[in-house]
Amino acid sequence: MKKNITIAPVEVDDINKIIEIQKMFLLSEDTSIKNGFLVCSFTENEYKRFLEDGYIMLKAKCNEEIIGAIIAFESNKISQDDVNNSLLKYSIKSDFILIKQIFIHPSFQRNGIASLLYEKIKELNKILVVVTVIDPFNLASFKFHKKNSFLEFLHFIPNADKDGKIRKRCAWIYSSSKSKKIEDELRLINTESHDNAEILKSRSTDLVNLYMHEDNLNWTKFERQIVILFGLMALLTYFFEKALSIKYIPYLSIIIFWGIIINTFFVIKIKSGITYMSTYKDKIKKFDTIMNFYYPQLEKIFTPSRIAQTSISVKLIFLFSILGLISWILASVYLLLKCYNINFFNFINHPL
Repeated sequence: MKKNITIAPVEVDDINKIIEIQKMFLLSEDTSIKNGFLVCSFTENEYKRFLEDGYIMLKAKCNEEIIGAIIAFESNKISQDDVNNSLLKYSIKSDFILIKQIFIHPSFQRNGIASLLYEKIKELNKILVVVTVIDPFNLASFKFHKKNSFLEFLHFIPNADKDGKIRKRCAWIYSSSKSKKIEDELRLINTESHDNAEILKSRSTDLVNLYMHEDNLNWTKFERQIVILFGLMALLTYFFEKALSIKYIPYLSIIIFWGIIINTFFVIKIKSGITYMSTYKDKIKKFDTIMNFYYPQLEKIFTPSRIAQTSISVKLIFLFSILGLISWILASVYLLLKCYNINFFNFINHPL
């Protein structure tokens, strides 16, 4: 594969193809984040402006077809209005090259093409800096930069992205200089994620406990609904055994009204509890990914397969809760019709 790959500067005529590949990695609900992703996209006019402003833009080609690109610029181009990148400029003592984008067509990933693009940038003999997204956790990017001797040195919360969302970032730095340590180039360094394994473990444990607590709470809600429902049904049975007439309607209406309110309340509470559980499930999976990346030697706190899908029992809780409400409504309608001396089954088959 590598022998067919060529690296060359991007030209104006290449921009449309680059945009086409870029769109494959834009983060959305349908995007698979396993192979990396992009949170910011650039238009044709923006890419043209990058070329005019002297950005470093290289393309990777295989048999004359563009299969990837890297966009970068030197730190002296960072304006004072650029708050996020100004933080990086303050954090690093020397001039550096900031990698703005890199992406490889999915069909050509894991063939060392991204490394080839980086090698061309490294030939400029300057410090390289790249910023990756932490939330959602860009595992592919993290693994790539760690493998290529980048040092993770700063976590920060940037301004909102183009879609209005704020996503935590992590900055990585690389230097080919053998004369001094990369740490000596830094004014500001914060690698808490490497030093706080116990905190991460504690937070993961807390999330698992909260998930289990909410699961138990949902069962408790359902049990109470069943107990109350049977009590209400027993009360309806009392009226069912009587010769009902219109004079019983006020009493039944009060009982029926509160029965519907109580059962509806339980349905809503159980539904919100399941949603709450799903939220914690996603957080647990995210934390497990981070823990596994930073501390692969640690045994996983939980088995992901146990929470990977919504369990059948959780689905049945909500289903039976709704059935409880429906049963109460049907029983109530039966008695009200009996008060009017209307046969329930005839009414079902021949409603008014």
